Amino acid sequence: MLRYYYNRSANFSLQKRMYQVATNRMVRGMIVLNIVLLLLIPILDMILLDMSHKICFLLLLCVALLAYVFVIVWISGHWNEQLQRTQLSPIINVLILVLILSCSWAFYQHMYGEVGWWGAYIFPICIAMTTIVIAILTRIIEHRYR
Repeated sequence: MLRYYYNRSANFSLQKRMYQVATNRMVRGMIVLNIVLLLLIPILDMILLDMSHKICFLLLLCVALLAYVFVIVWISGHWNEQLQRTQLSPIINVLILVLILSCSWAFYQHMYGEVGWWGAYIFPICIAMTTIVIAILTRIIEHRYR
């Protein structure tokens, strides 16, 4: 079982907590993905004659996922003193990965399939709501039994 080593009695400033959240691998991966997509837009604009709004919509979707992952890590992340980074519980990691994959599939269905906006993104919205509820409940249970 994954164990967390963190100091429960320490109060963290906002800047220190933001630094701790930014050390998480999920957050860093999403930042790299957003930077790659941002740099990909001008290259695709030069290659393609008429770049559609699809790439910009994908960038918007990735920025929204970055903000969502940041909030989830903020809520339920634990600072690991040995590794000097914030970690999430394994179930929340799996749910975030499923959310990213389902958003990718929904983007493909929405842009290249014949599925409407609401029909394509209903499953990722349900996964996002489930993940946030689980993160909040684990945080409440952790504070209650501290």
